[in-house]
Amino acid sequence: LRCLVGSEMCIRDRYFIVAAIVVVVLVWQYKTYKENASRIDSIRTLFPGDDTTEIVVEEDGSTYLKNDSANSEFKSTLEDINKYLIHNKNKTYDYHILKEIVNRNSKSLEDEVDTMLTVPLYWGLIATIFGIAFGIVMFAWKDLANLIGGSNMNPEGIKILLTDVGIAMIASLAGVYFTKESTSKYNSARTEMVKNMNRFLTWIQSDLMSKLSDDLTGALIKMTQDLNEFNRTFATVSYTHLRAHETS
Repeated sequence: LRCLVGSEMCIRDRYFIVAAIVVVVLVWQYKTYKENASRIDSIRTLFPGDDTTEIVVEEDGSTYLKNDSANSEFKSTLEDINKYLIHNKNKTYDYHILKEIVNRNSKSLEDEVDTMLTVPLYWGLIATIFGIAFGIVMFAWKDLANLIGGSNMNPEGIKILLTDVGIAMIASLAGVYFTKESTSKYNSARTEMVKNMNRFLTWIQSDLMSKLSDDLTGALIKMTQDLNEFNRTFATVSYTHLRAHETS
């Protein structure tokens, strides 16, 4: 009952409730912001900035890529590329398929960041809406009847309502700040990632594809030589048997 008549203790309790909600939201916003920063760093370093990837050719002719210093995301991309190389051994390799593998893996990480970028902003809006709704409800319980009935209304009610809204707006401002900072870092990281990705694709096209082409050409030449040798041997054996048959 004392709370409804607007005692000083009740006002402090109302401020405490709104402030507590805002603090919880701020903590959650900061946590999400740091998680986004970690994801953005993963995008920035997704592709190595130097040519540290090696082309390894096994004795059986199998070719695969190796990079011991790469991060886990890039190693996952190399694993997908290596699966394609192994499954297409001694066949024609398609650069566009390799490019699609690279783009698909980078796109999945970008989509994950895109989904989480605006989460702090949404949490700030939720806190602000709660503060407005809470202030309006408390104002309605105490002062709305006087306002409708034309009675003198205590301006303290309006002050408390606006204070609740002001406290809740802190979360919205923090959400705008965190979202802006994350978006700026994401754009910078993505620009660097695209530059390194294009460099990696150029390396695939100039180094890997030429190596694979040489290996395939060598395999075809060896196969042709083996076939020619087989034909010569077969012709010689056939001629020998034919002469032996005629002699007998």
